[in-house]
Amino acid sequence: MNASSRYFVITAALACMFATSASAIAPDAHTGAALNSAAPAPPVPASSPAQDAGAEPQSSTDNHDHVFMWKHDHHGDGQNKANIGHDSYLAKDQHADALVSIFGSSTSDGDVSDAVVSIFGNTRVTGPVGDAAVAVFGNTYVDSKIGDAAVAVFGNVELGPNADIGGDVVSIGGTVTQDPAAVVHGNIQNVFGGMTGDFSHLQTWFRHCLLLGRPLALVPGLGWAWTIALVFLALYVLLGLVLHEAVDKCVHTLQTRPGQSILASLLLLLAIPILFVLLCITVIGVIAVPFVAIALFLAKLFGRAVILAWIGGSLLRVLFLISH
Repeated sequence: MNASSRYFVITAALACMFATSASAIAPDAHTGAALNSAAPAPPVPASSPAQDAGAEPQSSTDNHDHVFMWKHDHHGDGQNKANIGHDSYLAKDQHADALVSIFGSSTSDGDVSDAVVSIFGNTRVTGPVGDAAVAVFGNTYVDSKIGDAAVAVFGNVELGPNADIGGDVVSIGGTVTQDPAAVVHGNIQNVFGGMTGDFSHLQTWFRHCLLLGRPLALVPGLGWAWTIALVFLALYVLLGLVLHEAVDKCVHTLQTRPGQSILASLLLLLAIPILFVLLCITVIGVIAVPFVAIALFLAKLFGRAVILAWIGGSLLRVLFLISH
């Protein structure tokens, strides 16, 4: 293994250590389960008067979810209930104007005047809703009376036997499943049906990685993210093996002329949009756009390989000085 490849491996090992040490590693078991299904969430204890006074950031230690979340939680009439990075639940004897979850699922057994919405989560409604039940990048399940529409964008819509939909049922990129006893007063629209996938793993990445400011974590459901990271690491190592002389020369240039190298990178970054605009203006230049895009992508991979080799070499020198 040449010097460039060793630098990549050292950089990757240290990066993995820092990427997974931002917070606790193992989540509570019910966190993953809530992301993978639209099943009702467990009842949430009533909030304290201090919490009802307004919105405030809360630590996840209250419910054992290892995330930082924003929570706006009111149970009285004429109030909203919204969560970012956390599931929302409305009990059977409670009322809210709206129930909203971003990077989480919304479950309503109570009475909602307006809408129940989930973004990157599942929506499950078993209580009356005045307006609509909506899920974006998630599934929608309805088994109650809905004043307007039941919608799933890149998700499936399922209607239970007690479903009474006042408007339309819309599924974009998914499927619509209707119980024979369900009533739909509007139309059933299935746009690009069957194209949706399972977004629960993406929800897991948002909750355990993005909201914690780290790219990776050692939690269930993130195998795809680790696979992508390892594939790119193998690609960088391969570049270091095949183009080791070019990588070493670029690393030497970056070490001896860091200011000029950074300035050239910034100028290239600013010139790329102008280049594409100029190519699109001309008729002949449009044909070259995909080839230029591929060339820039390959150049980007090579540039990242050089940066990783430079970081790995710098860390290796520091470790050598510390050990001696």
